[in-house]
Amino acid sequence: MVPQPDKPDKPVARRSPMIQRILVPVDGSPLAEQALGQAAALARTFNAEILLLRVQEPETGTGGFADSVSWRLHRAEAGSYLERLAGRLREGGRRVVTALAEGRAAEEILKASRERLADLLVLATHGSGGHSQFPLGGTAQKVISEAGVSVLIVRASEDRGAGPGEARHERILVPFDGSQRARWALGMASPIARALESELLLVHVVDTRELDGQEPVTPEERELARHIAGRDRHLAADYLEQMKTVLAGSGVAVRTRLLDAPNVADALRRLAVDERVSLVAMSAHGSSGAAPWLYGSVASRLIAHGTTPLLIFQDLPLREAGRSEAAVAAPRFAAMSS
Repeated sequence: MVPQPDKPDKPVARRSPMIQRILVPVDGSPLAEQALGQAAALARTFNAEILLLRVQEPETGTGGFADSVSWRLHRAEAGSYLERLAGRLREGGRRVVTALAEGRAAEEILKASRERLADLLVLATHGSGGHSQFPLGGTAQKVISEAGVSVLIVRASEDRGAGPGEARHERILVPFDGSQRARWALGMASPIARALESELLLVHVVDTRELDGQEPVTPEERELARHIAGRDRHLAADYLEQMKTVLAGSGVAVRTRLLDAPNVADALRRLAVDERVSLVAMSAHGSSGAAPWLYGSVASRLIAHGTTPLLIFQDLPLREAGRSEAAVAAPRFAAMSS
């Protein structure tokens, strides 16, 4: 049967098995608007509503919100700007609502996400502050680190056009480590590939750090590490082929890759560039489960160092992020090892 997007652990409040509402913050800049095309594509896939949010921050030098003609004018302009963007998205058949907020951008975006029950946040890495040497702008960094919901990070570029034209993804990369969480993320990614007629590149990376480092220090330990890596490779190869067959039967074009690397995130980043991947889709955590952070090590490194749009399906709500790894870790390749 086709992998289904069921939740990886027990059901939790406010979690929908599909995406119903997509929050897109915009600030009037072409960089921020580069998130619109990505949101439009996912809204079509899931028949989701798009919520466009514009935050009007305190006027410089006032320390607050001045009840002035200029402030009212700026607010009216922001409302008109949102309606223009919404109208262009509606022309493409998307369901769109708009909202204006007053306050600090990151705080208001997070507040809107909670109060409007957003299932997905789509935001550009940079906005009106312009592009910088840092991978994330200040607002994006704050929002991503505290979101608690799924996020799609759009790598803003001065060379790329803006606007609500729907994004096209020729190839979507899905990292797969055999965990229940990864299977859930695959179940979420497969309808996107089907709707957008994208090739799904399903990838497993065998972590060889123990073989390449100074540890293990004895021949017996080194041999044991080789045995474990070999078993991982064998189980992964079989499971990838099973998933390829299942997904192909549901109308999804699938290709698989099995890699050996001492750095899983770097191997995925390089592969995304080499394969000209237009979207990486993955779960926030993998086989090691969730530590007291919203993102596991691989997801965190791809957030910071990736160059491809990154869709992270948050497998735990914010209130459960502090559970121990032992409590939430999922077995790897369970179907193959049972």
